[in-house]
Amino acid sequence: MLGLSAGAAEASADGGAHVSHLAYVSHSAKKSGADTSCKTAKYRDVNTAIAAVSVGGTVIVCAGTYDEQVVVSKSLNLYGRGGATIMAQMTVAAALAEESDDDWSRHLDDTLASGRGLCDEALAAILCEEALTRIREMGDWRVGWARRDTGRIAQVTAPGHSRPRCCYVDFLNTGPAVAATLRKRIGQIAAIRRVSNLQVTDIVTAGGEAIGAVALDIANGEAVTIAAGAVILAAGGLTGTHQGPDLLAPAQQLPDQRGADLAAATDNENQRRPPFATRLRIVPTCGHGGS
Repeated sequence: MLGLSAGAAEASADGGAHVSHLAYVSHSAKKSGADTSCKTAKYRDVNTAIAAVSVGGTVIVCAGTYDEQVVVSKSLNLYGRGGATIMAQMTVAAALAEESDDDWSRHLDDTLASGRGLCDEALAAILCEEALTRIREMGDWRVGWARRDTGRIAQVTAPGHSRPRCCYVDFLNTGPAVAATLRKRIGQIAAIRRVSNLQVTDIVTAGGEAIGAVALDIANGEAVTIAAGAVILAAGGLTGTHQGPDLLAPAQQLPDQRGADLAAATDNENQRRPPFATRLRIVPTCGHGGS
């Protein structure tokens, strides 16, 4: 269905072009890029990338906002990369008590109050309690949390919180810094296998439990099956809850198609802002629907 060839629309000696079946669009693109990922993208605008691929080819638009009138005049596949974490510019909450008297149970109370019955209390408790360890761990990994002159992690009050407990990375850089730090850390752990360019199309269930997923390799069009003891959806952007570019999360529709429930533990600040720390876990169920 899809094909992949090296390079994309490079000028030939006779004035023609070598047409590719795959092109990446990114604000950081370079004309000399290998065009094999968002990091090595070759195109800065969508229309140029569309012109560069052959009929039936694929254009992958990396996270960002592209102010242009896109014209599609041939059959092709156009995909947008998710950007929930990258888009999180502001803060992430943890009851570190760096700036005020605080503990994770107060964080949980705020979360449940702001969630208005939508949060799974058990998962929300795990999120709030473990946040303390995870935030300090990220600090040890040099994510770059903003700090006061005393060396303590800076915390501010954000919507949904009763006291200052929200950490951030200067300047409006929380999402990119967290994502970059986690990518680096994951690359250091041999037991974790990373795969790219896969679009999950279905959750595999057996006996009422999620046991894996089916995905499409968007580089070559081949189906890929993934076996797993547990499935966690970290796609961000609760569908219909938040408005803005690139915040819809079709991944959250997948369990519903298989009659699996979504149990959501949501950082209460996310009830008012684009999601940053939404955690979703598929749990076995005999019914249909989610929370």
